[in-house]
Amino acid sequence: MFNLIVSVIAIALSAALAAASIYYGGSAFTNSTAKANVTTLVNQGQQIAGAGALYKVDNAGTPPASLADLTQPDNLATGTVNYLQASPVAPTFAQGAWETNGSVAYVQIKASAVTNLCAEVEKQNGSLVQNSSQPWSIVDAKTRLDSASAQFSCQGSDPVASYFVFKM
Repeated sequence: MFNLIVSVIAIALSAALAAASIYYGGSAFTNSTAKANVTTLVNQGQQIAGAGALYKVDNAGTPPASLADLTQPDNLATGTVNYLQASPVAPTFAQGAWETNGSVAYVQIKASAVTNLCAEVEKQNGSLVQNSSQPWSIVDAKTRLDSASAQFSCQGSDPVASYFVFKM
């Protein structure tokens, strides 16, 4: 009889711990996914920015006009140069491919991922506006990117047309 009571208590405690980890740990799993997604975008942006810096050195300070300038070989006096082996593959939560205009590298974010992703981007920038329904407004993002300290942000006026932007 004693063994039965101990077994029932052990099963009840195990079930309570499992339920608590699912309930309280769910947000940790969601937040860590958003952090991993932002880290992926930042790493890819850094690759493009580094290749853009090398391109500018080799081309008398002229920035690349597009991402194709960084992936296509140039015939310089020293030989063929590829600044990027290939364009970084946009993650599954992105729409389309990475692009650059010479000053920033950017990729469009799918509408379903914008809210969580851009909130995490703003959090990592240290600029998350508390209680804001749109922490990723284009006006705020442009101001941060124009400042000397901001390296990346989300830009967009609505979830349908929002971009992750990395300063080159």
